[in-house]
Amino acid sequence: MNIYKDIIKSTLILISIITLIVSAVIVVYNYTYVEPVEGLSGKAITAAKELLNTEQISDIKIDGLDESVKAIGKDENGNHAVYLSIKGYAGNGSIEMVVAVNSENQVIGVQIISNKDTPGLGTKVNDTDFLDSFTEKSADSISTENIDTIAGATISSKAVIEGVNTALQLTDDR
Repeated sequence: MNIYKDIIKSTLILISIITLIVSAVIVVYNYTYVEPVEGLSGKAITAAKELLNTEQISDIKIDGLDESVKAIGKDENGNHAVYLSIKGYAGNGSIEMVVAVNSENQVIGVQIISNKDTPGLGTKVNDTDFLDSFTEKSADSISTENIDTIAGATISSKAVIEGVNTALQLTDDR
């Protein structure tokens, strides 16, 4: 009978200790939890700052945005950074990109944040030569006729072209 009392006592002590540890973890989690921030964040803010050559970007709230547009930021010089999640070959949201646009509504630069398209094919849109082909172009000069799509990555190339055009349309007259 004494053995059973010792087992029950040990079990109750272990349950109490586990309860205290779980409670402490919950308190620490709730105390340190940070709500996800809408707008430019993480890799997108880093890309936007790099493309705009600035340290200060403020989010712009615009209602009725295309579902591919995740955020729009603006620097102190009136330049914009548009964060998009576009449909490449792998489907919706397969390519995340930031397009920087100057105050004259010309592309400053394009940076791919992530690309879930086929490695070696769809990921060719990450190449600097392709992305640099958008630099200093405006909406009227960006199309599949003016920007060469990449052989083997036509869908992904067209998606990036469409994303850049979306960014230019959003930043026009802002």
